[in-house]
Amino acid sequence: MSFLKKRKPAAVRNDAPALPPKLSRLLHLATGLALTLGVLLLVAALASYSPDDNAWSHSADLPYTHNWMGAPGAWLSDILLFVFGLSAWWLPLYAALMVWFGQRDDERFSPELLSWAGLAVYGGFTVLLLSSSAFEAIRLYSLDVALPLSAGGIVGDMLGKTLHRALGFNGASLLLMIAMLVGFSAFTHVSWLNLMEAIGAGVEYLALAVRRLWQRSLGEEMLDTPHAGSPASQAPAAEVASEPVADSPAEEAPAAPLASGSRIEPRLGDEPTLADEHPAQADIAAQADSPADHHAATASAASHEPPVLALDSEDEPTSATERDSPTAAMPEAQPSTVPAQVPRRHGPPRLLLPSAPLPPDTLLQRLPPDAATDEETVDKTRVEQALLALGVPATVLSAHVGPVVIRYEFEAGDAIAPERRATLARELTQALAVDSLRLLDSVPGKSCMALEHPRRQRQPILLSVALRSPAWRNSPSRLTLALGVDSSGQPMTADLARMPHVLLAGAPGSGKTTALHAMLLSLLYKATPEEARLLLIDPEHSLAAYRELPHLLAPVVSDMQQAALALGWCMSEMERRYQLMARLGVRNLASYNQKLREADSRDERIADPFSEPDDLKPLELMPAIVVVVNELAELMAQGGKQVEERLARLAQKARAAGIHLVLATGRASAEVITGLIKANIPTRMAFQVASKVDSRLILEQMGAETLLGQGDMLYKPPGSDYALRVHGADVSPADISQVTEFVRRTGKPDYVDGLLEGAPSVGLPRPHRVADPSEVALDPLYDDAVALVRQLDKATVMLLQNEFNIGATRAIRLLDSLELTGVISAADANGHRKVLAVSL
Repeated sequence: MSFLKKRKPAAVRNDAPALPPKLSRLLHLATGLALTLGVLLLVAALASYSPDDNAWSHSADLPYTHNWMGAPGAWLSDILLFVFGLSAWWLPLYAALMVWFGQRDDERFSPELLSWAGLAVYGGFTVLLLSSSAFEAIRLYSLDVALPLSAGGIVGDMLGKTLHRALGFNGASLLLMIAMLVGFSAFTHVSWLNLMEAIGAGVEYLALAVRRLWQRSLGEEMLDTPHAGSPASQAPAAEVASEPVADSPAEEAPAAPLASGSRIEPRLGDEPTLADEHPAQADIAAQADSPADHHAATASAASHEPPVLALDSEDEPTSATERDSPTAAMPEAQPSTVPAQVPRRHGPPRLLLPSAPLPPDTLLQRLPPDAATDEETVDKTRVEQALLALGVPATVLSAHVGPVVIRYEFEAGDAIAPERRATLARELTQALAVDSLRLLDSVPGKSCMALEHPRRQRQPILLSVALRSPAWRNSPSRLTLALGVDSSGQPMTADLARMPHVLLAGAPGSGKTTALHAMLLSLLYKATPEEARLLLIDPEHSLAAYRELPHLLAPVVSDMQQAALALGWCMSEMERRYQLMARLGVRNLASYNQKLREADSRDERIADPFSEPDDLKPLELMPAIVVVVNELAELMAQGGKQVEERLARLAQKARAAGIHLVLATGRASAEVITGLIKANIPTRMAFQVASKVDSRLILEQMGAETLLGQGDMLYKPPGSDYALRVHGADVSPADISQVTEFVRRTGKPDYVDGLLEGAPSVGLPRPHRVADPSEVALDPLYDDAVALVRQLDKATVMLLQNEFNIGATRAIRLLDSLELTGVISAADANGHRKVLAVSL
């Protein structure tokens, strides 16, 4: 039913004049109203069917008709119910969906017939209608409903009997049920797995809510009980103390050391508390560890394999920022009877459900109903004549009209020499009187050339169209980016996890920043803060609208020294993740999170192998990290060669750790887009540039100099040397404001402490002051670290990790302490530190 659409893109259009836009809109609305009325009449005819009416399957001598729609309604309902039985009610449902989505310019229920989408929709509905009729015939044959023939109609009777003879009663029923589910899923685009996951998530969310309310009520009751130091509790305590010591259970069953890989079973009556799942939302009392617990934890941490924990209410997790911050101190835990707020965790909570809703697509602007739908005229003859006038006889095979360009595919009569192709595009630009024109030497999968001719009037390309496309909605990756549409108008998406890094480059004003906004909004629409975190480096202050989002790891960075510190943190986080994945025996972030989910499904917790031996903490699910640099040239100018090496190292190693780079620059020069960066970031997007040299620098091929600007780009996907033409989606300031405001209301930012305050990791200078050891909260391994670095005359993070078997974050803290107390110098431009001859 493609006539429901205002404008149907076609491969080839004739030269007939199109209807005026206003008349076309009125005709579109009138068609929709007429079809809506037809659907209502069909529903009324089926609902008021009566076997006593004179109709097709039987006759009656009655002076009146019971059907609300009169004799036509009686005949129509009689025919449909005679053929399909009660399954005829699928027809008005499909008609209603087709009319509703057709008026909204959604093609999901009215695609082209000769296409894969048409095969899925029309074929799925046919399977659903036939299987429903047959199932009705063999299962609902005794249904007491007035029908012309029987349940399932004549179609169901014939098909049901055939399957019943071949497969039996139960076999036919099972096959028809499966066919109905498959047909309904293909017809309505409903995924049963996603539906079951949504139902399960809702049930789990409800159970967790009930559990939290119950635990909150228990917590209030516990607050009403007397404290250990109150007079009401001293008498019972004294009575217990006066009893013989031999009756103590601790004497009868001493605590055994915890072996590697063993589980700590909770005592009878202990239940996991809210602090185990959401420590930032619960108030708990700090408990002093007993000597038995201390020895057990020490024995467990002695092994390299992380033990599996079953945490109870007394194993309260502490803040991960104390071990992740390069400058955080390590005070000793003191017992307290006053409830204290649990410090913020470094990673996301161990909750498999998203903590915040995703934004609806209604926040983005849509094409207004009165928007002009200019029909572009395709003139094959003019193109053929222009080619012939330039000495190239050719035949235009097809023309594809897109929102920005018209693509003519032609076959040249004679072979065109390579040196001739270089000048043919420029000559065609003058012959066809256009500003810019792109000539393709070959078309993938075809033995022809192509010519991309700009349209007279560019059609709007909205981000909402790409976000409503099946390619984006059905993508399982949480890092799916909506780029825009291709030259024929089909939505284009890309998976950042597969890239895994991307470089955007073009002249100022070519649409690079708009494409960056489209990518960021795509991430906000696809991923929650538990699934993806953002680190924005923006010296141009173009990304200020994304401040205070819950996805951010740190405030939007505009200072280049802080940007260098942020890259250094990314390096440390990458190494930390690789060490954790190595300890668990997995290769990438997805396998790591899957292993934690499997352990969580068994009610187990895997201990962090780098946590303190006397305070084992469970591992957390780790989100993907997307580092966005809005102006690479500014960062390279400040950091120089060291920044280039750090970016190259992240691009080489960070993929498996779930860290991805999005680098954008408005300067296409060899000083910014260096060979080292290009070698490690093969995925690139080139926007309009001034010359062929700039295009070759970005893409290693020409073509970007012929682009039209306003988001027009050449996209070189990973693993391919062929650059695809993509027209970037338009993103307005209102779109950015509405989406970010919605996301900002779903949660507060959870910044990583110390991310922008640690020692520079890219050689940027900072003031150095030798502090007295008494002024610094020292690590217990500080004295051993001093002796080690003075003995070996070197100080590195890896050296401290291997010697003391500690994590990277704790080793960084040790280096910071050594630097502050004057034992070692600050890192130089190459990251090396010098051991100073000081006496402590």
